[in-house]
Amino acid sequence: MPRSIDKLASLLATALVCCSFFVFAYASSASCWPRERDALLALKQGINDTHDVLASWQRRRHDCCRWTGVTCNSKTGHVTQLDIGGTGFTGQISPSLLSLHHIDLSST
Repeated sequence: MPRSIDKLASLLATALVCCSFFVFAYASSASCWPRERDALLALKQGINDTHDVLASWQRRRHDCCRWTGVTCNSKTGHVTQLDIGGTGFTGQISPSLLSLHHIDLSST
């Protein structure tokens, strides 16, 4: 009987370590803020993306940090950079971009 308890304890410890790893990995990569996602979607709506460069920018894809051309702070989830230059977009720039308070506007 003690042998069974040792095996069970070992199995539970292994499961706990595995679960902890996945929880930590998920928690350490913040997803974007809904207000910032909405601002990016408003930008997309106002421009002509004839080459479908922004195809990944969809409301159903909640994490805008994973969208093409979008970079976020890995700890806070705030949008910090947009790289959509040279795409030939035409249209209007949405004033909702003013809600991207953490974006780095310096050129590299």
